[in-house]
Amino acid sequence: MAPAAKKGAAKDGGNKDKGGDNKKDKGGNEKVMMTLKEAMDAIKEYMIKQNRPYSLQNVLDNMHGRVAKTIAVKVLDELTDKKVLVCKEYGKAKLYLANQDNFPTTSNEEITKLDEKIKGHKQTLADYQLQLKEALAGKIN
Repeated sequence: MAPAAKKGAAKDGGNKDKGGDNKKDKGGNEKVMMTLKEAMDAIKEYMIKQNRPYSLQNVLDNMHGRVAKTIAVKVLDELTDKKVLVCKEYGKAKLYLANQDNFPTTSNEEITKLDEKIKGHKQTLADYQLQLKEALAGKIN
């Protein structure tokens, strides 16, 4: 019978030079964890690019396990303090989203142009749908 391992002994035989901050993914490949600075940049870019609300767990999932939970909490809180993100609390749940005041506003002229463009696309779609309906009915040779 093998002797029992000492309490607190590392499972890998105490070999600590394996890059202690790295973890293995499901395939056994080593994932490199992000530093605080890297996580700050990555989360900030991601939140602004996506421009939708996320919970802490959503952010962790979307960073594919490369950001530790404690670091993600620090980053989200710091970005909220810097007014890059806004935090909405619903009971115990917190949602983080990009601060909409940091995005440019759209003028009424731009909105009108976009509305006209949408109308044109809707008309084109209706025309194509009619052509398809007629083709399927055998009216077009």
